[in-house]
Amino acid sequence: MRSLSLLLLVALAALGESEEGGKHYSRTKREFLSRSKRRWVLSTIELEEEMKVDYPFKLSRMFNDKTPGKQYEFVISGEGTDEGLFSIDKLTGDVYVHAPVDREKKASYHITFDVWDKSTNTKIDRELAFDVDVKDINDNVPRFIAITKEASVKENTPSGEYLAASLEVVDDDQEGTVNSTVVITVDKQVPAEPKIGIVHISGRLHRLIFDGCFDYDKVKTYSILIKASDKGNPPLSSTATIKLNVIDANSHQPIFKQRQ
Repeated sequence: MRSLSLLLLVALAALGESEEGGKHYSRTKREFLSRSKRRWVLSTIELEEEMKVDYPFKLSRMFNDKTPGKQYEFVISGEGTDEGLFSIDKLTGDVYVHAPVDREKKASYHITFDVWDKSTNTKIDRELAFDVDVKDINDNVPRFIAITKEASVKENTPSGEYLAASLEVVDDDQEGTVNSTVVITVDKQVPAEPKIGIVHISGRLHRLIFDGCFDYDKVKTYSILIKASDKGNPPLSSTATIKLNVIDANSHQPIFKQRQ
């Protein structure tokens, strides 16, 4: 019994130290966060691709609360600065972009910046960085990267089976957005029967399917216009044509035209 009481006392003492240590850790963490969050205040800059504006175009403004009373200048470096795509006004801290950007070529730019004391030629504060994220617009048309231009089908092929024609389509706009979401349909077919449609298999792969019957004696060739449209605003689309040849099958019995 005495041993059990001793163990309980030790456990309670350890718990008290743990709580005190936890409070000290939380207080230290809060103080650290408070110190680390002061001075530089900037979030990621969002820049729409292919903007039709007058350049140079102002994106944002840098500032620092340690500059009052000092002669200082802002300096940036990093992606897009050496080429003159991005610049900063050394006195005001205004950041400019000097030309349209294309998200499909580069989706983000990482830029570092400093503020220098001109009288001592030293940094006033620590170096930080910001990102310029390029916002996607619907500026890419869906592309057929693989397609069966010409295929054949036996006239006695059962309805509902896949035709020997497939296609793959890609849209270069930002993945996972409406701008790159593609819908593929049969826009037109000649002749109109049997009805030919498209089924999504997996990924970019689609195949043609049909409902009805082919008859070689009536129609020997079909022209199928495929349309790929994205869901952007406004939507963009492209088309491709598949030629389908009907192959004669041994579907007719011999008949006697006359008897003698």
